[in-house]
This record gives sequence, C-alpha cells and structure tokens, in this order.
Amino acid sequence: MSFEQWRKKFAASRLGSLLLLPAPDSGEELEQVRQDLELAQQEAQKYLGLYTAAQGDLRRVKERAEQARAEYIRQGQQTILRELIPVFDDIWRASQERPADLAGHPWVTGMNLITRQLTTVLEKLGVFYAYGETGQPFNPQWYEAVAVEVRPDLAEGTILRVHQQGYVLGKRMLRPARVTVTALRKPISAQVPS
Repeated sequence: MSFEQWRKKFAASRLGSLLLLPAPDSGEELEQVRQDLELAQQEAQKYLGLYTAAQGDLRRVKERAEQARAEYIRQGQQTILRELIPVFDDIWRASQERPADLAGHPWVTGMNLITRQLTTVLEKLGVFYAYGETGQPFNPQWYEAVAVEVRPDLAEGTILRVHQQGYVLGKRMLRPARVTVTALRKPISAQVPS
C-alpha cells in the first residue's frame, strides 16, 4: 500500500470519536472552519464560566453545612451540660459538707476523685463557672437575683451572697449565677400596703 493510499484510508476512518477529514480545499471552507472554531471556543468559555460558578456555589454550600453542623454540636453540648450542671452542683456541695471524722474514709476519697474528674471534664469541654462572687456589682445579663436585702452600708446592687454559681460554655451562658443583692431601701413589691 502506497503512502497516498494509506493517507486516504486513514483520513476517511475514525480515530476515537473524531472523524479525520482531509484539509479544506477552498477559502470558503477554511473561513467556515474558522467560524465554527470561534463558536466552539465561545461555547467552551461559557461552560468554563458555568463550571467555575458551580464550584463556588458548592464551596459555599459546604461551608454553610459545616457551620450548621458545628452549631448543632454546640446546641447538643449545651443541652447535655444544662442537665449535668445540677448533678455537678450536688456532688460539689456534698464534697464540701462531708463530716471531718470521715476525711480519710475510702468512700470520701473516691467521691473527691469523682468531683475532680468531673471538674476536669467540664473544663476540657470549655465550661467555666468562676463567676458569681460576693462584693461584685450585679449585672442582670449574668446574674439572677433571687433575694434582695436592705443594706444601707453597701452600694446598691452589690452581690451579698451567691446561692448557685453561674456556668458559661465558651461565651454562652448555660445558667446565670443566682445571688442575693443589696438595696438601699425595701423594694416596692416587698412593701405591704397599709
């Protein structure tokens, strides 16, 4: 088979999905091929733009999904911790009120270990409860006043007693500190009409 015969046979056959055609003979055919090429390039640019926009949309959807997932986890943590806080309060109070004659008893030692472990776990989870001290000014965003006591010798709104510590998870309050605050005179709601 001569080279010319082979070229004609090869040109008429398909290579993959492309049909190999001989080069155009006239200037009109060449111009038509150039126009077709330009249209194909414009269409390719359009599809590239659509692909890029779709990639950006997908990235934003993934980011929103991750933010929603993180928020659900935070809400779940808060729910569980709100249920555990009263248990922790009771264990802490029990450890503070143990009789002196039981100080070396193995059961008391075990309870102290449990209290320390629970405190460590809460700290690892980001729970802090170190607010709610006597002498601090009352802030209604962080404290809940459960009682008011008239004390003209102290500034109004000073925390006199802390009944329950407040708990914070990160920057979110789990439970406000419950306190007794001072007042310069008896509140109107506590006065009995004559």
